[in-house]
Amino acid sequence: MKKIEELDGIRGLAIIAVILFHCLRFSHSIPALSALDLVFGSLWIGVDLFFVLSGFLITSILITQKETEHRLKNFYVRRTLRIFPLYFFVLGLVLLMSCLNISPFREVFSDLVYHFTYTFNIRVALYDWPEAPLLNHFWSLCIEEQFYLVWPFLVFYTSRKMLHRILIVAIACSLLSRLGILLATQSWATQYAFPVCRLDGLSMGALIALRYTSEQPDYRLPKMIGMISLAAAACLFLLFRGFRIEDPVLIFILPTLIATAYLPIFCTVLGEEDSLLKKILRSRILRWFGKYSYGLYVYHQIIRVLVGKYWGITESPLGLLVVGGISIGCSVFSFKFLESYFLSLKTKYASH
Repeated sequence: MKKIEELDGIRGLAIIAVILFHCLRFSHSIPALSALDLVFGSLWIGVDLFFVLSGFLITSILITQKETEHRLKNFYVRRTLRIFPLYFFVLGLVLLMSCLNISPFREVFSDLVYHFTYTFNIRVALYDWPEAPLLNHFWSLCIEEQFYLVWPFLVFYTSRKMLHRILIVAIACSLLSRLGILLATQSWATQYAFPVCRLDGLSMGALIALRYTSEQPDYRLPKMIGMISLAAAACLFLLFRGFRIEDPVLIFILPTLIATAYLPIFCTVLGEEDSLLKKILRSRILRWFGKYSYGLYVYHQIIRVLVGKYWGITESPLGLLVVGGISIGCSVFSFKFLESYFLSLKTKYASH
């Protein structure tokens, strides 16, 4: 699969949205700008952009490797070298601090078994979010890891036609699962974190990958559907005064709607014609954030909790600067001295 620079820009947009959602509010410090909180409080949808991007990238890679030798081994080795080192390094530090009885690490000790086994999202779906938020953002990493356990086998051992049907069914199952939970329990945490409920974003990305890897890609239909979804999402934003994450009615419809609304971005990026959007996504700043997005995602929430507890810095412009600055420093450092070493092993243990 050839390198598409704009995809790094998309990854950069996603991580910026997530950090703004967690770190920036105006009502505490500048009441006149509190209306902007409706926007920043809705940027949890950046996670859905990550899901669509992951679905597209992983499916595209798998399809291009479908006829190669050792394809399963190569895929899992490369994913392991990319994801595990930083993830388990951070969990190891949290475990150490917990054993030393240091707050707020000790508060998440009982949940570490879920994190080490990539089942934290299932714990959230069954028992709600833990009171200690230090590692709550790891739920989405669990979703992606669970996706990696199943999807390669389906791509490698089924036809493109069957894959298309499976993806449509997966999107429908996500929507219907969230509807069932809405009617039964109205638990937004279950709707938000249960694996079956979050197949739609990954599946949308995979559907675009099927078109991208076809002999004659045609993006007109997904782009049209995406524009309609974007208009519908804008109407919901105005009607509900933002995308409140705790609203079970919104969580029923929004993950599918938002994932679909992202399709025009991918259709534009993958098209042959240049555009303003492609130029923006190729900008150095967005691609830079995209390069370090994994580390930024892993570190930022932990740092936000720490600076809130020990320095009293809340979600505010100051909080964004402090948390963002420290997160960037940690991400760059760990990429250079930890992640890069394991990434360099890909060519040795999982050559194409």
